[in-house]
Amino acid sequence: MVTRIWIFAALLGILILPLHGATASAAVVSSSEAARTVVIKDLTVREGSVSGTIVNSSSATVRGVALMLRQMWLWNDDHHPGTDDPGRTLPLTFAADVGPNASAPFTFQIPPLPQRSDGRFVTTMEVTGFTKVGP
Repeated sequence: MVTRIWIFAALLGILILPLHGATASAAVVSSSEAARTVVIKDLTVREGSVSGTIVNSSSATVRGVALMLRQMWLWNDDHHPGTDDPGRTLPLTFAADVGPNASAPFTFQIPPLPQRSDGRFVTTMEVTGFTKVGP
């Protein structure tokens, strides 16, 4: 009986070792390095949607690209701004993989912006995080 337990434990250990080596490890990189690795190109904002292209310039696949969409409100009279700033920030995630040195288009549906005449919106998007897959 004891011999069977040892054999089972040994086999289990052999099966677990390859899985342990395949786990991903986290690494923190500087924001300037991250900004060079994954970028947004051709950002287009339409009523109710935002689209563009995610460009991966690294030699590894990236996954789970976290994005921050900022729609800043600029008052027509910035010396006397109003009190109801309609600007907003929306976190978005592009879950699909983007291969090494490749790009992928995206489109996200977003809530429409209010129609106002006392200013205008300026929209920007930045990459706030991602996971590299592989070596």
